[in-house]
Amino acid sequence: MSINEAFDHYMASLDWLTRIAVSRDIRVKCGVSPNVLCAWRRGRTKIKPIYVDKINEILGIDLRIHVGK
Repeated sequence: MSINEAFDHYMASLDWLTRIAVSRDIRVKCGVSPNVLCAWRRGRTKIKPIYVDKINEILGIDLRIHVGK
């Protein structure tokens, strides 16, 4: 599993209202557009390590533990 797949899997596990709030937080703290966030979730654009750290901080989990599984 790639970091993008782990991120998409986690986001899909959230209820819709929480997913909207978390998406907003990620976009604001990472300074990215909704299109970039969508590209990350769909695997069209690789998530850079600096953003992975910020996303992990926002989510309160480490997505990297799922990479390679």
